[in-house]
Amino acid sequence: MKKTVLIFTVFVLITICTAFTCTKTNLYQVIVVKDCTGSYLKINGKDYRVCNIEQLEGFANGDIIHAKYRTLKECSGKAVEVPVCMMYHQYEGWIQIIKIG
Repeated sequence: MKKTVLIFTVFVLITICTAFTCTKTNLYQVIVVKDCTGSYLKINGKDYRVCNIEQLEGFANGDIIHAKYRTLKECSGKAVEVPVCMMYHQYEGWIQIIKIG
């Protein structure tokens, strides 16, 4: 009987841990950078141009957000169609935002 209760307790704890507190969310704190050249996320002091810029609607330049993202080799989204001003903005590469939390 004690063994069954112990097994049940461990099972419940593992389930709770997995469902709520112990799962890794992979959300990273980043800074939104917006200027006339496009939208970027500043990650560890380096800017990455955002391919799916619609994810940043409602956020202003300098906002700190938590986001999950992935790097891309190139972008074929709306960010490419944005008119570019006569300013140069150095960036490390393209990223796609997967989730903002």
